[in-house]
Amino acid sequence: MRHLKHPATVIAAVALFVALGGGAVAYASGLIPGSKIKNHSIAAKKLTKSAVKSLHGQTGATGATGATGATGATGATGATGATGPAGPPGPAGPTGPVGPAGPTGPQGDPATADGAAVEFGNLHGPGTSCIIGAPSGVTATVGCDPTSAGTVSSPMPVDLDIHDLSVTIPTAIGGDAVVGIWDAPSGAPLLLCTITAGNTSCSATGPVTLSAGTPIMFASTTASLTSVSFSYRLGTPGVTLGAAKHGGRSIYAR
Repeated sequence: MRHLKHPATVIAAVALFVALGGGAVAYASGLIPGSKIKNHSIAAKKLTKSAVKSLHGQTGATGATGATGATGATGATGATGATGPAGPPGPAGPTGPVGPAGPTGPQGDPATADGAAVEFGNLHGPGTSCIIGAPSGVTATVGCDPTSAGTVSSPMPVDLDIHDLSVTIPTAIGGDAVVGIWDAPSGAPLLLCTITAGNTSCSATGPVTLSAGTPIMFASTTASLTSVSFSYRLGTPGVTLGAAKHGGRSIYAR
């Protein structure tokens, strides 16, 4: 029987067995002979499980691979990962080229620790004519004429104000003495004061503004003076200076 795998063959064998073994028994028990069964007329649900199992044929060959399906939608972006550790510092770059020089700044105030430039001078004369000398330092007087004045005068380096002229003489004289700063080429007075008879000093506050390049000198119109000490301050035009702290003094008293 194991070689009878086709269902119709099985059914026919059963029917034959019933016919040969006793048709009366088959009829008595209600069985139908195989000759009475039509091919393909018994439903699978009417067969036993073992009969259904025996109806399976051999596994067929693997079919061809189907076509690749369409690409699915892009998934959501994942969360940002943690920041990695900082890398080591890179090597120092080469030194860049030197930049161009900046523009020259404005001329500053010729200041000292006191806030302005202070000029000192001492002038010696023969006591027989007016005296003319440099606007600072120690000077032996020269002749009272523009040519001689040009040898001792000094030009203003920038626009400046002259403040706080102070003049002293070692011994009082019998008459007034006009002393101070003058314009060298023209002999015009700029900042003057008068030492009156019997006194030894005078002062003038100013200021007087002088343009850059103006040549100045110290002078007195009084012939009887033989020694004069003086001081004054130079500051930026329009800038108010503090109180003067330096008076005229003899060069020998330093």
